[in-house]
Amino acid sequence: MLNIKTKIMKQILFAAILSICSIALQAQPQNLFANFGVIWNDYSMTDRGSVSAVTVQSPNTGTAQFVFNKAASDWSEKWCGSTTNYTRSLNQKLSEEAYYFTSGTWDHNIEFAMTTSNYYTFIVGENATANNDLSILETTFNPVTISATSQYPAAGNIGASDAVNVSATLSASPSSGEYLFIRYTTDNWASSSFAALSQFMSTTYAGTIPAQAAGTIVKYYILSTINNTPDVASIDYFTLNLLNNNNANYEYTVGGADSNPPSVLLLTPQDNATNIATTTDLTIFFDENIQKGTGNILVKKVSDNSTVQTIDVTSADVVISNTQATININALLSGTEYYINVDAGTFKDIANNDFSGITDATSWTFTTIASVEEVDWCNLQWPASATNSSGQSYYVYAQVYEDGITQGAGAGAGIEAWIGYSTLDVSPSFWTDWQPASYYGESVNNDEFRFDLGTHLTTAGTYYVASRFSLNGGSYKYGAYSSTGGGFWDGAANLSATFTVTAVDATAPLITNFSPADNSSGVLFNTDLILTFDENVQKGTGNIIVHKLSDNSVVETIDITSTTVTVLNNVVTVVISPLSASTEYYIKVESGAIKDMSDN
Repeated sequence: MLNIKTKIMKQILFAAILSICSIALQAQPQNLFANFGVIWNDYSMTDRGSVSAVTVQSPNTGTAQFVFNKAASDWSEKWCGSTTNYTRSLNQKLSEEAYYFTSGTWDHNIEFAMTTSNYYTFIVGENATANNDLSILETTFNPVTISATSQYPAAGNIGASDAVNVSATLSASPSSGEYLFIRYTTDNWASSSFAALSQFMSTTYAGTIPAQAAGTIVKYYILSTINNTPDVASIDYFTLNLLNNNNANYEYTVGGADSNPPSVLLLTPQDNATNIATTTDLTIFFDENIQKGTGNILVKKVSDNSTVQTIDVTSADVVISNTQATININALLSGTEYYINVDAGTFKDIANNDFSGITDATSWTFTTIASVEEVDWCNLQWPASATNSSGQSYYVYAQVYEDGITQGAGAGAGIEAWIGYSTLDVSPSFWTDWQPASYYGESVNNDEFRFDLGTHLTTAGTYYVASRFSLNGGSYKYGAYSSTGGGFWDGAANLSATFTVTAVDATAPLITNFSPADNSSGVLFNTDLILTFDENVQKGTGNIIVHKLSDNSVVETIDITSTTVTVLNNVVTVVISPLSASTEYYIKVESGAIKDMSDN
């Protein structure tokens, strides 16, 4: 009789990201007690009004276990599974599947399948003495935090014809699969609707609540969710994060006829800005939706108050989009200070209240860049697209041409180069992440530069990549890729490259099956050892050792690199010498003898 015993030990460091901001309510589930394959821990939950929630990152792959209780170490009541019903699905609203328990023997920890490094948002209802609905939302990303909100027009200035623009400040740009909405009601939550938020600038996102009748009380809050088409009936259980004014919500009352004129929130270029490109557009952001009126926008020189351009608001050079007016102007002189005037009535709100205009020489001024030197041509040379493991070296190449400068040997004088990236597929002129590129060599008449983007980018995701060049500190020109050689980014023929970063596998392989099985008997004396793993593996360095259990003596040592050990995908077969009958053995596999394809 042969007995095979194998022991594998593994240490795991645990990391949890929590969302905690409220005091536990008496007799309601306000604490998550969970084990993610390491130890049991308490996680205080945030009171969201009708539900409580917390987000935790899993350090492990396998089966997670949890229950809800009122507070840490308070086991007078809990919400759990039962001995016959305790496994729960992910990304669903589970009706009354957190069972209320005070005594008995039918309770069981709730279980679900977890994946290493994924985030799990636990949401549970707040019934005090009854079963509760729950959901477990699984994401590959840490949900963004919504830190602030503002609305325009402000409360007290909202008329019956006014749509209300609501903005939200986020901790980071949302990940793919993460959606932002305003949820609002006009009947104190007897019913409600959603308005999507989209990027306004950087990590500020904005959306619009439609105009309402006079006297309407509108209440709203901001939320993020995994659903791109949220359902009012279940949204509480699909919300990753929210901002709801400490459960009081935000609100305003719609007045009568709108008699408030639109006012300016933001100007670009900003007042007193310097080093503005000579080819800039003018943009005015108002506090409410606007339309064209009658009048002109005037571009004037500060030095002599002369008018260098007059744009009729009714022309195609003025484009209105909700609260935003964009004015296309002719190229300006370099190193020159300008101010902008806007006639009263040039713009008006939807209720036909006229904008008062900008009529002085100091409210909107800016100075163009002193040097307008620009490179003649640049591109993103390589790659068009790439996939790279996090932190692995991967160079991106770009070329530039400037007549009389790049033709000779060595880096052209006065040329600076950058490689930039963004998670948004928009013009590189809006990007903020730029890394200096190093001169790499000559390519006919071009200078070539490169940057190790692979080593720099360690966060998994898809990025858009372009180049940026300047000459003698002049205006930036942005290079893009095309199969015909590329050129200046234009969003059509010449486009940003795509660069996908994949997470590095840092998890060691696990044995899922032994043959002969652990503690088996009646094993043939000439059996092979077969180890099945949870992923494809390869030979490392080390030995597989056969021990006799009675005296711990070594019966045979097999070098993992020998021909008696074969690996096929996730199965390792070890041919050992015939064993003695009616003897108990155990097997040791040295650390590092077998590793996965990522060398874990």
